[in-house]
Amino acid sequence: MNSYCALANGLPADSPDPNKHYHDHLYGFPIEDDNELFGRLLLEINQAGLSWTLILQRAAGLRAAYAGFDIAAVAAFDEADRQRLLADTQAICTAQLQFFPNPAPFAHYTFLLHLGDHVYGGLEHTSSTALLADRSWLPENNLAEASDNYTQLLGLISHEYFHAWNVKSIKPAALAQSDLNQEAYTELLWAFEGITSYYDDLFLVRNGRISPTAYLEILAKTITRVHRNPGHRRQTLAQSSFHAWDKYYKQNENSPNAITSYYQQGALAALCLDLYIRQQSRHSLDSIMQTLYQDWLTRKQPLHETEWEELAQTITGLDLRNLFNQLIRSTRPLPLETALAHAGLRLHWLPLPPSHNGGCGPLPAVPPANDFGARFQQNSSDITLSHVLNGGSAEQAGLAPGDRIVAINGYAANNFATQWQQQKTGSQTELHYFRHGVLHHTNATVQPAEANTAWLTIENPAALQAWLQI
Repeated sequence: MNSYCALANGLPADSPDPNKHYHDHLYGFPIEDDNELFGRLLLEINQAGLSWTLILQRAAGLRAAYAGFDIAAVAAFDEADRQRLLADTQAICTAQLQFFPNPAPFAHYTFLLHLGDHVYGGLEHTSSTALLADRSWLPENNLAEASDNYTQLLGLISHEYFHAWNVKSIKPAALAQSDLNQEAYTELLWAFEGITSYYDDLFLVRNGRISPTAYLEILAKTITRVHRNPGHRRQTLAQSSFHAWDKYYKQNENSPNAITSYYQQGALAALCLDLYIRQQSRHSLDSIMQTLYQDWLTRKQPLHETEWEELAQTITGLDLRNLFNQLIRSTRPLPLETALAHAGLRLHWLPLPPSHNGGCGPLPAVPPANDFGARFQQNSSDITLSHVLNGGSAEQAGLAPGDRIVAINGYAANNFATQWQQQKTGSQTELHYFRHGVLHHTNATVQPAEANTAWLTIENPAALQAWLQI
């Protein structure tokens, strides 16, 4: 078996293999700094049972997780962050247990939280959930108000826990089949994922995990995200639900133009449904969900494709057919302005640049802004297009996903977002780009930003408090 030195010395000087750099610059060299020695020990400890190459590839992540291998900083780690996470999780669970009728659909519930780099997701089970989150999302010590990242983690916890009632108990008939090797198709994911997405953050504000302002900022960003994707004008929520397997989970460069999210748009549809019912009756989406769970406790039967809507009308005593058709089976705009007005809010649409994701509070100044009509990755001296949106400057200029723009008006595209904002609206801008290794150029007309950024202002605080139950 070759030695480690023989392995490393056999690699080219410019090899990307991390073992080359480690061997030539670190391996066998004396360490004078205690923090670096501490770091080296941590790498060795984490290596147990794994390849050393894998550890070297993850060394930067380990350094970040252990505060740059700073001994004093690591020694200062205490239980405060863990206790905050445990306390907040308990508050979320308590609120949802009190929300639904007894008994709960489980005797005990287990959260399995896996921390990593740039990971996110969750998978619910009958009495547990597996969660993936970035380690930077954990609460910081002495955290006064939840950070955006920590709020997202709490929202994930709330979402998956709510699934214990809404999909693991109340469920569509299509998801009740036992053969997990077969794809299950249903038009009801808007109700089981969308409604769950509506309640996940709502529970955070109802039990004081986040402030009303923080919640409204999340809501404004969700509205903005949905409306900036042209796909919401081409695919209904029912279609989005049914085509989860072949569209949502198999997205490509054209997906923003062709599909909408039954999570995000489903949450907005749930909001519209909830606020309409509150305005027209003494009921709400709360009472529908509670009654559906009570029905499940009694019958233990899944719901056929139209039964959710039928039961909602029976529970509320309202004729909701036209509303359901608009929310679920059409591409007409959601009645957000009307719904939010009942909650004491006014929805404004502002022509802000794509870097602004929406917000709440006093209306911001709106200077002239441009929109390129594409999503891209900024590199050191160029950008790579990932999505080209219908009708935008990029599409009209003949650009396509995968194109690498290297120059704008003869200058390196090293800060393209800012450079594009500096162009005069309506002007012609010369772009040089590579496509499949061949250099091309085109002229793009600079288009003004659309009024598609959502901004919320509070018009009636009492109505807002009644809706949020704070």
